[in-house]
Amino acid sequence: MHSECGLGATYLGGGLCGFLVWAPLINRVEVHILSPEERIVPLEKVSRGYHYGVLQGVKPGSRYFYRLDGNTERPDPASKFQPEGVHGPSQVSDPHFVWEELHWSGIPFSHYVVYELHVGTFTAPGTFDAIVPHLDELKDLGITAIMIMPVAQFPGDRNWGYDGVYPFAVQNSYGGPEGSKG
Repeated sequence: MHSECGLGATYLGGGLCGFLVWAPLINRVEVHILSPEERIVPLEKVSRGYHYGVLQGVKPGSRYFYRLDGNTERPDPASKFQPEGVHGPSQVSDPHFVWEELHWSGIPFSHYVVYELHVGTFTAPGTFDAIVPHLDELKDLGITAIMIMPVAQFPGDRNWGYDGVYPFAVQNSYGGPEGSKG
């Protein structure tokens, strides 16, 4: 298939973004770009029920819906970010992360002391950023690894992660994909 793109919106750099959605029962899929400039662009129906296209002028931060057969609009089922929740538009995100600890090689598995952390209940704000000031406290307790509970986008602001709606999107109220990079 289209090796440069996985499912959903894939930012390719240089203002190009690939869109790939599986909709085998839909005849026509269009991308309704809401920002930075509103427009509707058809995707090409390719093999096995997939619809695909590369759009110019779409960068991280651009919001969009898929328009199905010319009328029904839905968020991207493989969305990476739902800034307005499960019913709002999807947002293109850039997965690039600059790793700053170039010489860190990890610790032996036998030294792991794992702490299962729920982002939404660990601190009052319930965000990734609010966890950071507490990392030294966890280290002082002897914790050597943190397992973050499921953060897939769900309805509402707090949840135990059992009814995620967008498995590829990081929960907006926790800080979204950018917050998870911190």
